Formats: sequence, structure tokens, C-alpha cells
Amino acid sequence: MRATLVRTRVALINQVKGTLRSQGVRLSSTTTSNFVAKWGEGKIPRSMRTLLEPLVGAIGELTDRIEAVQKELVTLSHSDELLERLQEVPGVGPLVSVSFLAWVDRVDRFSKSRDVGACLGLRPIVRASGGSLRSSHISREGDKEMRWLLVQAAHAALATHRDSALKRWGERLAKSGRQEKGHRGCGAQTRCPAASAVGDGRELPALPGGGVDRQSKLQQRGSKTRENCWR
Repeated sequence: MRATLVRTRVALINQVKGTLRSQGVRLSSTTTSNFVAKWGEGKIPRSMRTLLEPLVGAIGELTDRIEAVQKELVTLSHSDELLERLQEVPGVGPLVSVSFLAWVDRVDRFSKSRDVGACLGLRPIVRASGGSLRSSHISREGDKEMRWLLVQAAHAALATHRDSALKRWGERLAKSGRQEKGHRGCGAQTRCPAASAVGDGRELPALPGGGVDRQSKLQQRGSKTRENCWR
């Protein structure tokens, strides 16, 4: 529901900005949550205010509802030990933890933890030609919304100042010459088996890395470890 509310608010804000721009009026940049306040401060012709006020009122109502939903998510995220454990992963907050747990539903749907990432389309496509293997982009199969949330969590984990083995692993991938989108997708992929292992109480998974040849990496990405991403 939150995603629908957010998308609707963004669409309305874009509609208001586009209408103003067509008349040569520009609002200074602001966050979506502060848009209504910025609207009140802006120098906007009265005729345009009269025309767009209903849309701005709807934006305000959506913002209030989104904030209420976010408060409910925070409360819910502290109501269960498993949800709190998931939030120990760098980049994972109330929204990602609650959404991921709801999406997994029953852990026994997956024979192994790495199947979770594959089910969400976060595993890279491997193309075989003769005796060579080539890793391509992630498959992007499965639940688009859940995959987007996990990729955003991977971005957050890399952008945070908090040091972690997961962040250092992502930074090593970036320095190794992989494409930036690829290594952030892999970060989300690693988070999936980590989270699903917490769900059924198994030993926490470790990060991929190090001393294997390229073909082995393509076939068994994530199976070799250097350090535990939960330390």
C-alpha cells in the first residue's frame, strides 16, 4: 500500500510542477514530504493557485497517510525478534525487513538460501559458449517491487559511513572493475540468502570472494568466503 501511495504522490507532484513550468513558474527544489510547505511559500499567481490547490491538497493528504503508514511499519518492525535481527543487516530498515519477511512467507519454499536471490531475479545470467562462461546482468525475474527494495538497501549499505564487512565487500567489487550496477545488484543478492538464513535459524552465510579462477567464480559465485557479512 505504501508503494502505491508514494507513486500517486510523485505523479501528482510532477503534474503540479509540469503545469507551473508550462506557465513559466518554477518552484525551488524540495523533498516530496516538504512539497506542500514549499508550495505555500512560493510566489505563484493566484489563478494558478486556484487551479492547482485541489491537487496540492491531495498531496498533503497522501503525505499524512504515508507518514502514518511509516509509523505503523516502525512499530511492526519492533514487534518481532526476527524483524529486529533482519535490521541488523547494513542498509535494511523497517520497510525492507517487513516487506522481505512478508514476501518470503514460508522459508521451506526454498531448498537453499541462495534460491531466494534467484527467485527475485538478483542472480546474474551466465552465458555459455564453447568452453567459456560469461557473466551478464542480473535476470530481473520475480517480484519487481521486492527486488527494487533490496537494491535500494544495497545502495544504502554502500553509502553509509558505518563500517561493515558487507560494505567492504561491495567496495572491493567496485574496485575490481565490475560495473557499478552489477556489484550493487550482487549486494542485494547476498542480502537475500543472509536474511532467509536468519528466518530458519541456520548458520549465517558468508560473503563471496577470493582465490578461485574466473570460471569457478561464474559457476559458484558466493560459495567461497573470506569473512562473515554479519560481523
